[in-house]
Amino acid sequence: MDCAALAGLADLIGRAPAAAELRRRAASISPRMLRALWNESAAFFGNVRSADGGMLERMAPTAFYPLLAGTPTAHQVAATVTRHLTNPQRFAVWPSGREPPGTPDDGSRPLLQWTSTSVPAGGRARHTLCCQLSCNLEQRDQRPPAAMQRLRFEGVALAAPGTRNRSQLTPLFAYECEAKSTRGAANGTNRAIAPAGWVASHGGPCHQLARPAEIWAFATADAAEPSPPARPRSPHSPPRRAPSTLLRELELWYSADADDFFALASDASRAAAAAAGYEKVASLGFVWPPPGSADATARYPLPAVTKDDPSYIDQSYWRGRAWAPMIQIVYWALRQYDAVPEARGAADGLVAQAKALLLKEWDGYGGDNAFAGTGRYVYENFDPETGEGYGFSSEAQPMYSWGALAGFVGMQHAGFYGPFA
Repeated sequence: MDCAALAGLADLIGRAPAAAELRRRAASISPRMLRALWNESAAFFGNVRSADGGMLERMAPTAFYPLLAGTPTAHQVAATVTRHLTNPQRFAVWPSGREPPGTPDDGSRPLLQWTSTSVPAGGRARHTLCCQLSCNLEQRDQRPPAAMQRLRFEGVALAAPGTRNRSQLTPLFAYECEAKSTRGAANGTNRAIAPAGWVASHGGPCHQLARPAEIWAFATADAAEPSPPARPRSPHSPPRRAPSTLLRELELWYSADADDFFALASDASRAAAAAAGYEKVASLGFVWPPPGSADATARYPLPAVTKDDPSYIDQSYWRGRAWAPMIQIVYWALRQYDAVPEARGAADGLVAQAKALLLKEWDGYGGDNAFAGTGRYVYENFDPETGEGYGFSSEAQPMYSWGALAGFVGMQHAGFYGPFA
């Protein structure tokens, strides 16, 4: 790829012999690259450790860079795009320019489960479920012995009603519950999530914290019809379809032994709670599937690691953030294969998601930080779940010119610049 790019530069400055030599090198290297990097069973071009020649198991967007050379076969391209790039459990790029059914609303946020870092021998951890940025910041900043750590994503939910009909939503609030002197209970806050005016039938007593709703859940499992768009849609845009996936039930469980309320929606947490002796005490409503689920979809594209990677939950720099330069390079790579429907569809989807990513911060959405959500910023990197540059995990630089590449790919796609003009 470097040789091909340098050959083009040599052409521009009239160095024909150098251009010919660089193309000869590119032609020699490309087939060896295919043999060395392609993993047929896993359907991707791997990263190789220079120290021992071993293939890295983890996957990053760099796995699609070999497509830039134009030498992978159509079979390889279709396979790697389908298995990884447009797979919602991996990089979650839309397979076409149309928003997939079940895409969470703009303004939705992941439900992140936090748990105690220190647990007495034979005891149980405590849990706190967060949707709002303020809640996540609070849990992040807890110090021993009450320190908390990320456990898993439970789902995706509305942080505010937006354009939704409030009669179809249930606002859920944070409650502080009185800690019992239970032997084996972990240090940390005993928190619950419940509707306004909730009275605990187990544990407690609990009092509602004086803060806005933490989560806006759907009241019923079929309430998540697509919301009216905040940004006017083109009259030529196809109608948005209802989601093809079922929502997840958000439940409240309780353990007297742990003196802990456990709000959950994921299958993993439900199984863990049951195994630890918790019992379900309330149904709280319904939310979208957690990021990385087989039936999930994402509004924003291309995290730096796959969504099923254990480091994705960290959302810190290269551990999951979305980077506009990677979006640009993968876009170029896909456009080498316009004749492969899977690649062309993914290019359309990547452009649509990248535009949404750029406009999220550019348009502004409110926020307490000096930069967060105030508008007119392009960030060094972005949260691929919320589209935000600033967050509790990674405080990206707010005036980073390469962030604008997320919008620039759309200009190229429309034919205003570059080889696709």
